[in-house]
Amino acid sequence: MRRMKITQALPMSDSDLHKHYFVLRVALDEIKPPIWRRVAVPASITLDLLHDVIQATMGWEDCHLHQFTIGNRRYTEAPENSEEGIDENGVLLGGLLDGAKTKIAYCYDFGDGWQHTVTVEKIEKIPEGHSLEMTCLAGKRSCPPEDCGGPSGYATYLVALADPRHEEHKSMLRWRGAFDPEAFNLDDANRELAKLARWSRRRKR
Repeated sequence: MRRMKITQALPMSDSDLHKHYFVLRVALDEIKPPIWRRVAVPASITLDLLHDVIQATMGWEDCHLHQFTIGNRRYTEAPENSEEGIDENGVLLGGLLDGAKTKIAYCYDFGDGWQHTVTVEKIEKIPEGHSLEMTCLAGKRSCPPEDCGGPSGYATYLVALADPRHEEHKSMLRWRGAFDPEAFNLDDANRELAKLARWSRRRKR
């Protein structure tokens, strides 16, 4: 596919939004080795749907609050007042970005504080007569368990899980069972995206 010239100004016009797609890299901050996913999404994707894409491909369970930070503006789900941010529902991602290599901050679970960096790696043109389904292109390593205490708690969890002599080893096994931090299945991620695509199409009707 022909890559769009990065010199084209963004935010995009409404017509351009429906002719292009973004390749995004979503990576968890403060985790080594890195946990990341690469996804292709329409430039016309809304922030509320992008949240769903991140949840589905990373492997989160979507049971906590979240927030996007783009520039100096914060976007979240159904804020009760302006101090909580701007309502993300219906806000088009392509209307907010400055170009390729733009970085977006995404926080999930304000208690554990899972910070993600979303990087726009490419801006591509959709070939004439084609459409784009949301797709996970690649990824590495398993998503941490929910409610494990953020990056530091996750590190402690892995140590306890790996050492049968650790005082918390048995309790960690009882809590979540077996866990492979290196596991990632691309087919599973795309099956989750396919479910999401079907749901989002129904939601628009």
